[in-house]
Amino acid sequence: MTLPWLRPTWLQLISSAQQGRLGHAIGLPWLPELGTDKLAEHLSQWLLCQAPNKGSKACGRCKSCLLVHAQHHPDFLRLGEDSESSIGVDSVRQLQQRLSNTAHQGGHKVVLLANAHNMTVAAANALLKTLEEPPRDSTIVLATNRWDSLLPTVRSRLQHYQVHAPGVETLAQWLTQHAQTPVQTSESLRLWCQRPLRALEALQQGQDLSASPLEAVLGLQPLAKSTNQAADVIALLDEFETLLRDALWLSMQGAAQQCRAPQLVEAAGLQRALSLEMIAVADIEQALTECQQVRQHLRTGRGLNPQLALQRVITPFLAKLQPAATAQA
Repeated sequence: MTLPWLRPTWLQLISSAQQGRLGHAIGLPWLPELGTDKLAEHLSQWLLCQAPNKGSKACGRCKSCLLVHAQHHPDFLRLGEDSESSIGVDSVRQLQQRLSNTAHQGGHKVVLLANAHNMTVAAANALLKTLEEPPRDSTIVLATNRWDSLLPTVRSRLQHYQVHAPGVETLAQWLTQHAQTPVQTSESLRLWCQRPLRALEALQQGQDLSASPLEAVLGLQPLAKSTNQAADVIALLDEFETLLRDALWLSMQGAAQQCRAPQLVEAAGLQRALSLEMIAVADIEQALTECQQVRQHLRTGRGLNPQLALQRVITPFLAKLQPAATAQA
């Protein structure tokens, strides 16, 4: 599947590599709903490819490419893909050991560290030594959706590449192509620009992209109207987490136009609530933690009532937002 919004970053990466300017440590965003995990994977495969004259993508036929595809390449290590787990010193030592070994395929060695913001301080400090004195013919790809959460000393040693989400028009065209149903360009699509893959999935399931369930909740409709199916509650939690991350961004004086879901921010009266100090950063972080815990429980099917779980997470935070949303209206 072609993801056109990734192409500018991909061409930038490949151009740097072909000109010998690609750093030994790369910083990329880790946003699976935007497809950036595929970008990190494709870069790793390209670096490991044994084709003597590499084009703009890995050959897909050499032994190295086949090993990557089978997820058994001895010179490729993937870590941190469980977004709920911290990355400790032991994981960094595993990374260091793998890079210090001679390449089994006689070429490059690559480590992909996803959700790098989950590194403990001790792990990040341990990683610094490798970033400062990298082994030959090796590349470390650190991917995170919270760039500012990395230690400054780690960030300073990364060659950082950004990915820009598609605009509304590009998203509408892409969805029309892959969902095989006409999607009109409209402002309501903006909510989905940061998560086009989720938008495609929703469209294929018959969901109306112009209607956000969370916007209905923020409009003070009772939570009882929401479905009690775990999958739908998880989707609602995903939207809520997007709002929470925008809240953190705004609390750090981030620009409103760079929020991932500006429609939700407006519907929630979030900017006003923050300006009136009705919400503290601790409130946001607590809600994020609870959101992640409930999502994990729902995915593992631990007998948690989806509706009650949703109320437990959203209701306390919504209570803080309601006065601001009412005043804004």
